[in-house]
Amino acid sequence: TIVANGNNGVGIAGVDWGAQLVTARALGRCGGSTVDIVEAVSSARVKVLFDLYHVQIMHGDVSRRIRQHAPWIGHVHTAGNPGRCDLDAPDQELNYPALMKVLVEVGYRGFVGQEFIPRAGDKGGNLKAVRSAVALCDV
Repeated sequence: TIVANGNNGVGIAGVDWGAQLVTARALGRCGGSTVDIVEAVSSARVKVLFDLYHVQIMHGDVSRRIRQHAPWIGHVHTAGNPGRCDLDAPDQELNYPALMKVLVEVGYRGFVGQEFIPRAGDKGGNLKAVRSAVALCDV
């Protein structure tokens, strides 16, 4: 195991030979979730990347899950479902303006990363898709 030390004001993390590992039991015999691990670590510096696309395809009920896991959300990713495509695609299953309002409601003040694959396939169309995604998420 290699442990790195950051927050040194330089922007570089290096090997920390004096670091100590903290053992935390987070997952039971039947498994668990990333939130279980983050909760067990119990550090303000360890958060969850909440990927709205993956929450939808794996579990659904995205608004409820945002509320349930709000204290541990450190960053949010978007992508259209189905197909990890544009957020404004006609076959889009996720209502991004509504989900962004839930994030605001629970006090999330972090970044939202647009992590989708534009369908256009050309520079102009791709830029239009990104602008549209930003507009949909700007509540």
